[in-house]
Amino acid sequence: MSNILKQENKASLGKSQSPRLKELDEKFKQNGGTWKEFKIGDKFERVAFKKLAYKKSDLPENATQEYDLPALTCARENQGLSCYVPRNEATILKNVISVAANGDAPAFYQSQEFTILQDAYAIRFKDKELNSSQYLFLTTLLQKVLTQFNWSNKSGWERVKKEKILLPIDKQENIAFDYMESYIAELEAERVKELEAYLKATGFENFILIQNEMFALQSFEKLSNPPKNQKALNKDSDFIGGGGIKLSA
Repeated sequence: MSNILKQENKASLGKSQSPRLKELDEKFKQNGGTWKEFKIGDKFERVAFKKLAYKKSDLPENATQEYDLPALTCARENQGLSCYVPRNEATILKNVISVAANGDAPAFYQSQEFTILQDAYAIRFKDKELNSSQYLFLTTLLQKVLTQFNWSNKSGWERVKKEKILLPIDKQENIAFDYMESYIAELEAERVKELEAYLKATGFENFILIQNEMFALQSFEKLSNPPKNQKALNKDSDFIGGGGIKLSA
């Protein structure tokens, strides 16, 4: 299925908001919703973890019976999870955002268990426990902020937490988490429709999609956790909401 998607005409996808997404944004604005800047350190906190003594070069790239916990480094592929470590003595994290400390790799939402090996850290929302849709939305907004960092201007937490992030808020000035969930749900539904239309046009209309293949349609696929040992797919860009935030692949 991934090979079929790679042959798709990328120029036709993700270049502007669909009518339904525009309608969602208009309804958000009509109900008093808007966008507001917040200091990242006021809304997110760094997650403490125990530093491991392993060297990446000594660790397996595929899971084994003993080395079965994905470990995070400063990498662009596979959610930044580039090797495996034993679970004993490791700080096991889940449902957080990982950030590359060197500033030359994206932030990722990590939905599955992992730990941190080197050149990276994890952050979470301060005020409440968030679900995957909310974190996917926030990861994209955070990634826009992180684009200013690079190898010579590293994205350590002490720097990142001082930056500002644009977030959607309701008329009571609360973070609009319902809007985030609705937006992600709409994007996912649109991608399923796009795949169905593509399969029909290419003679695969009777093809049965399994769950992982439906996930491949999500514009946030690069931010969500793929199955073990599977590389994350690159996706096209979309625009999030009235804040004009671009979802980068």
